Amino acid sequence: MNYQQAGTLEDRFKNHSWMKTASIIFLVIAAASAVFTLVMNFTNFSKKATYFNPLDTTEQYSYLDVVGISDWVASQGNKYYYAILDADGYYSVVCLKSSTVSKMTAQQTYWNDENASMPTPYRVYGMAEPAITDLESFTTDYFGLSDTDYDTYFGSMILNEYQTPFDALSSWSFFIALYCGILGASFLLGTRQGNKTARLCIDRIDALNLRDQAMLEMDTMGTPIDNKTDLTITDHFIYSQKSHVIVPFDDLIWVYKRVQRMYFFINVGGSIVANTKAIKNLNLYGFNGKGDKDPRVQYIFETIHAKNPSCMIGYTKEAQDAWKNMHTEPKKPVSGEGIEDVSFTQFTDVGSKKPDDQSSDDNG
Repeated sequence: MNYQQAGTLEDRFKNHSWMKTASIIFLVIAAASAVFTLVMNFTNFSKKATYFNPLDTTEQYSYLDVVGISDWVASQGNKYYYAILDADGYYSVVCLKSSTVSKMTAQQTYWNDENASMPTPYRVYGMAEPAITDLESFTTDYFGLSDTDYDTYFGSMILNEYQTPFDALSSWSFFIALYCGILGASFLLGTRQGNKTARLCIDRIDALNLRDQAMLEMDTMGTPIDNKTDLTITDHFIYSQKSHVIVPFDDLIWVYKRVQRMYFFINVGGSIVANTKAIKNLNLYGFNGKGDKDPRVQYIFETIHAKNPSCMIGYTKEAQDAWKNMHTEPKKPVSGEGIEDVSFTQFTDVGSKKPDDQSSDDNG
């Protein structure tokens, strides 16, 4: 038994379960990644830190006990680098946050006043990383040393308070949370919008007392126009379960092609939009580019014209004016009253031949 033959009319046009499942999966991944990111940002890595050795080239989370600190010797953006003296009497270069430096007034005094008493060491944490050439040059210039003296006084590594062991992983988890959150929300909104569109179409079918006819034709004539799309044409209806749309041909008033554009006026795709006596802006079929090379676009227009010659075809000035003059969308679906047939079409000679199944466009 195929999908079309199963269940009620509502069952045939409801969102496929995979969309709901996909939205749940993506939202769960997004939530988990967001929690992981928050945990990483508030995790205390100090228990795993090792004492900083500026001669050890291992990039690891480390700490220093500072007894003296200079004014900043170099900067990169809003990050400042300082020379420090540790409790063991060795010099190093560190990159510290201003909030940390502000707590080391005693260490600053000890650096600048040779008569000051050694203060209680202040412990700082960060990632050990190689010193870059520019930093070495600025530091030696600050202290009036030659370039070759840097490693002798300060070693080849610095301590960077801004870095933690999981910074890269935390950035990736944030990106995953954002990406999956957007996908999950898109699937969820698509599910709700699809169900809303299907509800409007089915209510209209019921208002016209065409439910039994629609189900009968879906069961006996429900074959897509080709193997590239699920858009299906029967004697009295055009429908797409993927688009959640079913429309009686006699209910159509205006059908046109809408092309979407990105930057630099590049056409990225579009859709065939249908307006009925009760519902506006139903997307019947999606295509790539302008749709000029998609034989299904012309076939759909020609078939609609053959089934309902009074339906306006194309986004022309005449069709826009006629639509504005004749149509006001009702608050609720109504039974086929009140809209006079308007004879307008851009086609003078149309047929009903189906498009070639070998078309290269796969969007539908």
